[in-house]
Amino acid sequence: RLRVVHASPDAPAVDIYAKGVATPLLTNVAYGAVSSYLEVPAGTYEIEVRAAGSTGPAAYTTGPLALVDGQTVTAVAAGLLAPTGSDDAFRVLALDENFDAVAANSVRVRIVHASADAPTVGIDVGADNPAAPEVASLARFADTGAAGIALPAGQALRIGVVAGDAQVTSFTTPALPSGAE
Repeated sequence: RLRVVHASPDAPAVDIYAKGVATPLLTNVAYGAVSSYLEVPAGTYEIEVRAAGSTGPAAYTTGPLALVDGQTVTAVAAGLLAPTGSDDAFRVLALDENFDAVAANSVRVRIVHASADAPTVGIDVGADNPAAPEVASLARFADTGAAGIALPAGQALRIGVVAGDAQVTSFTTPALPSGAE
């Protein structure tokens, strides 16, 4: 299975293709959108990203992405099409979802730092202690790993984003049911 997250703030809506296939896998994926999971046959793919409706060459093509039977991958389009340097250039992060078992009354999540212009941050679950965040250091274009992180189920959670010892922003997650990933 494959899904796509459009997290490139200066990229237009895009169509997603498997290289060499005329029909797009996804069309008109806008910034901030997350596609449904696509069922694709096992194999090696190169994913092409084109401006929505474009028939011209791909704006970006991934390297080979091998998908095996039963594997689930989330591809995050991140970075800038018009970068200010090499560290914020457009890229696709292929994230293999291989979560550990979900304990009772828990959910399992993966946190991805896809901001093209933010520094390394900490993640403070509960937004209650910016000096000691649960995820101390999450670099730009990095994630917390394929195993995921366990969080309590059934409640909205306040999440603080920390730089240095100060919270720079926060958001609230939806309440997720026990066992969710």
